[in-house]
Amino acid sequence: MVLALAASALLAGCVTINIYFPAAAAEKAADRIIDEVWQLKNGSQTPAIPEGKQP
Repeated sequence: MVLALAASALLAGCVTINIYFPAAAAEKAADRIIDEVWQLKNGSQTPAIPEGKQP
């Protein structure tokens, strides 16, 4: 009984979820974050709002 339970737990622990992130989208997001950080370091107190994303 214990062996079957341990085998079940081991098998359930081997599940992997692969998520594909498009390289271009990830690069754009990284560039946007870097730009916002530089703007904060250069004296701006609030991050810039990207075009088309007005609150």
